Amino acid sequence: MTNAFKYAYPIAGGGEIRVTLRKTGPQKVKLTVEDDGVGWRRDDEPKGTGVGSRIISTLSRALGSAVVYAEASKGRQASLEFEFRRSRAAAGPTRDPQDREIKGYR
Repeated sequence: MTNAFKYAYPIAGGGEIRVTLRKTGPQKVKLTVEDDGVGWRRDDEPKGTGVGSRIISTLSRALGSAVVYAEASKGRQASLEFEFRRSRAAAGPTRDPQDREIKGYR
């Protein structure tokens, strides 16, 4: 999103940035960031240091996925599909047989 804010609208006037998270399978989700700005092509000269792109690439590899870039009707779209597993912490408090209280509650 930061790159969309920084580069999609170089001229005053702004635009729209859409972020969606959709379930695509039993344990898969797709995260999409799309703007209606000036657009960007792979062969364009980089605008900035490239730190944002490196962070995105590292995050996608950590999730066992890859970012897919596509031209939107106007602007640019970046999507990342990955497995989603509910963590034990997100499932709620658990009871440890050694404890006399439920973890997460006092």
